[in-house]
Amino acid sequence: LAAEFPELIAEVRGRGLLCAIELANEDHVEAFTHACLRERLLVTPTRNGIIRLLPSLLVSGSEVSEALGKLRSALASVRASEIAIDCHAHVQA
Repeated sequence: LAAEFPELIAEVRGRGLLCAIELANEDHVEAFTHACLRERLLVTPTRNGIIRLLPSLLVSGSEVSEALGKLRSALASVRASEIAIDCHAHVQA
């Protein structure tokens, strides 16, 4: 996901299932968190643009794959809204 969305993700870190995504822009935290909720994926926003992923220790491989798909969709949604904002700003200028 970091390679697919380099303009949104500054870093992914963690060990095992406990991971954190650092967004490149703190202003995207709220939009990303809401986009995840629309995908029915609960994430934990913290501070400094950090989003924690804290899955159950009983999560299956297929559930991890499903969660990655939901994260991808949420990131795509944030990217699309950012492009729309940029386009709107250029039109008004």
